[in-house]
Amino acid sequence: ASEISLANSFAPIAGVLASYLILGEVPTTPQYIGGSVIILGIIFNQIGVSKVPSQPSELPPLDRSTEDIDRTVGFKGV
Repeated sequence: ASEISLANSFAPIAGVLASYLILGEVPTTPQYIGGSVIILGIIFNQIGVSKVPSQPSELPPLDRSTEDIDRTVGFKGV
């Protein structure tokens, strides 16, 4: 999900770049500022993602059996 959201963050930058290359429109100062903020946000996100420790992939064992849980909940399924 984080990779897709980063790819979607490039959409405004790609739009401004395409309008410059195809239509010859010069970006305005707010567009430069917005593009810089987006790129800095992506860079900070990638730095933060690389420093996050990995979570243990193993779940701890359940303390109760499924029969105990069925009795407590009272629902056996469909």
